[in-house]
Amino acid sequence: MKRAIEDAGYQYLGVAGEETEDLEEVARERDLREKRNRFIVGFAIGIPLMILMRVPVAKFPFSMAYFMLVVSTPAFIYVSHPFSAAYRALKNRNLNMDVMYSMGIGVAFVSSLLATSGILTEAFLFYDTALILASFLTIGRYMETRAKGRTSEAIKKQKEVMNMAIDPVCKMEVDEKTARFKTEYKGETYYFCAPGCKNAFEENPEEYVG
Repeated sequence: MKRAIEDAGYQYLGVAGEETEDLEEVARERDLREKRNRFIVGFAIGIPLMILMRVPVAKFPFSMAYFMLVVSTPAFIYVSHPFSAAYRALKNRNLNMDVMYSMGIGVAFVSSLLATSGILTEAFLFYDTALILASFLTIGRYMETRAKGRTSEAIKKQKEVMNMAIDPVCKMEVDEKTARFKTEYKGETYYFCAPGCKNAFEENPEEYVG
């Protein structure tokens, strides 16, 4: 089941009933760190390469095309996480945005490889462009993941508020899940913050009900 879920492009966080309360948050934080590291590496290498391509500099004693190939390829492989998402989408016969992004970035990189090999002219060298596009896409994914995390936290807090009961004696909020003091009266359960409130209620419930 875990493999089927992950192959479909989702993240396995466990089965209902397991201790999975913090798994989602841990997985999200790890994913955010990975995405942040990816786009930092991408911009740290892609921007200098773009400057070298656009600004006249002293002539290198070696081919600029091969230099950019050697420098950009490891970073491109590291940053281009969308290709794995696109592969999973195609595997499941789903043409989504990951496929479109990967096609655009992939064309830029492949054209650069063809220019490096001499099949195309050096006007088709886009190593820097491919790397920076992949980095921008990763920033978008980073912001999306962070926004989803904040939404999830807000929903979780709202659920916690919904689980709060009011002590009928002192009017304090009491968490129904962790309340130590409670009693039933006329088929309804009442929660209390302390034994004193519980005793006062049980002595004269009609005073606090209604």
